[in-house]
Amino acid sequence: MKRWFRSPLFIYLPMKGKFLPIYLLLATLWLLGYGQLSAQYYHRLEADFTIKENINDSTSSLVIGKAFYDTYNQKLVYDLSFPAKEVWVFQDSLLYKESADTSSMRWSDPSAVIWSIYHLSLTNQLANFGLSDSLFEISNVEKEEDMVITTYSPLTPFDKFMGPIMLAKKGKLLDGIVFVDPQGRLVSKQFYRKYNTMGGLPFPGKMIQITYPEGTARYRITEFENVQFNQADHENWYNYPMPDPLDWSRENGPIAGAKPK
Repeated sequence: MKRWFRSPLFIYLPMKGKFLPIYLLLATLWLLGYGQLSAQYYHRLEADFTIKENINDSTSSLVIGKAFYDTYNQKLVYDLSFPAKEVWVFQDSLLYKESADTSSMRWSDPSAVIWSIYHLSLTNQLANFGLSDSLFEISNVEKEEDMVITTYSPLTPFDKFMGPIMLAKKGKLLDGIVFVDPQGRLVSKQFYRKYNTMGGLPFPGKMIQITYPEGTARYRITEFENVQFNQADHENWYNYPMPDPLDWSRENGPIAGAKPK
């Protein structure tokens, strides 16, 4: 177990021969009422970000932009500047993309927002990855050097298609998280580095995500700068308009993708 943490936003677990996004399951548990919002003072967060990802041995990608999130309207807005100028808006079950000459809308699941690092941080749930008061129970706690590793096991019947989740904390901060499948095989790892604490609210400056599609490690490194909370400026970004889906579909045709149930 220790080697996993010493050695991070889509995580997949096998289910009936297919792959189930674990963030979708966690979001479902949240919507069923098993999550609990903490009382908080902060409700807004904005940050510059850079995402570097290796697609395969010869291909990589770079995304640069700025994120805006407000827990009051649960709208997550990305103002992308590279590789192309584009705006992405996540709200409810929709993703709206807009550029200078095109726009698109597709169904998304609420987990893109409520399980984002922005929401978890602002609602004081990042330290436990939102697993407290969920359909997971603590099955083991152990200390290894300067880390406390807590294992959360899924309750029946979820244990049939997903394995335990292991969280490593240093002090009060989440250091790493490991996902395994029901057979104990490693699926995904995430690490959180370079925390900055502003007004008592910690936020990582670097997030490392490692997934294993087809058994090959794929890295995504996200770095955050200029993180600010509760800014009164940029109202136009925090409240970036999302077109009415009915009006949009009348003018542009059916919304792409499958509507979440």
